[in-house]
Amino acid sequence: MWDRLFRLVGIRLTPPLVRKSRHRDPAVRQQAAEEMARVREPWAVPALVELLGDTHTPVRDAAAAALRVWGPAAVPGLIVGLGHGRHEIGRAAAELLGESNDPEVVRALLVALKYNARPVQMEARRALVRIGPPAVPALEAAKTDSHPWVRQQAAEALAEIQGRTVLPVPGPVVA
Repeated sequence: MWDRLFRLVGIRLTPPLVRKSRHRDPAVRQQAAEEMARVREPWAVPALVELLGDTHTPVRDAAAAALRVWGPAAVPGLIVGLGHGRHEIGRAAAELLGESNDPEVVRALLVALKYNARPVQMEARRALVRIGPPAVPALEAAKTDSHPWVRQQAAEALAEIQGRTVLPVPGPVVA
């Protein structure tokens, strides 16, 4: 009853599991992540993405496992996580996105490959390789990017996907 009343007047309460996910005890945070795997509420994915950067490995692992349970429903939150200010969260989001073959994921990973911090860029490249053939057209297009590093990463990712050796990528022709 109170929940509805608060929503009507525009007051948002922090869900109890989100509060648990911010608890100082890592065991409580881990339990919150495990419980969020079963909760299909819009606030759960952002809280789980935030837990990907926890200082305790069991909490990070529980958050990643919960996001895998969410499956495709977690993809939009993970794409947002790519651009997180903490690169360890962006890197973990890229790793999880590498388990998807959604075309939107490929585009987001290519943007991360180009613009994010180096740890996120490297994980985005590995994720594109894991996605495999669905990423090939976008990686082919990235071979003509204006950034030499992006061109090289795209060529290396394509080579890994196609199982061949990497040749240097020529730069753009300047007239």
